[in-house]
Amino acid sequence: MTEDFLKERKADIHRVLNLIWSTAYELQEKISKRIKASEVEFAKDSYINLGGTFEKQLYPVPVIKTEVGEVGVNLDGVYGVVGVLTKSLSEEFLSRVLEASFDVEIYGGKDFTMTYYREGMQISARELLEEIRRSEEEVVQVEVKRDLKESFEVIEDLMKLKEIMIRDKVKYISPLTISEG
Repeated sequence: MTEDFLKERKADIHRVLNLIWSTAYELQEKISKRIKASEVEFAKDSYINLGGTFEKQLYPVPVIKTEVGEVGVNLDGVYGVVGVLTKSLSEEFLSRVLEASFDVEIYGGKDFTMTYYREGMQISARELLEEIRRSEEEVVQVEVKRDLKESFEVIEDLMKLKEIMIRDKVKYISPLTISEG
């Protein structure tokens, strides 16, 4: 069955993989013109949500580490994720993030399967902050997402997120320097 699928869809799979990787290389070029960024790297230990279950991606996924966070491309689209220190979170910061014009998800740093917020959830910034603080997470991940056709918009989303973090004195972990922002 798998062999038949591969035979029938080989060209499509090839095009999708090339699209993912070419998008990553184009993103790296654009990102590095604006902020400090690594070359395109291979992500290790990545997971993808398939029908509500997180499954390990044994295949390489392209990522770019930036001074703000990590930008990656996978079968879902393009994402930018920032590790934020839980103790530096405020209701004001969360309110600004929830009201921002980007698709955002907030989930655990250690337990990435624990989603505190995803686009469309009905929760106040105060309730969200309380839920995060009740957890044992020292770091939560704030992720902005875009479809592949909007891939370059994720750069703007990350820059807006950085501005909000700076304004609200939220400390984040830079993948390039491994220090707080």
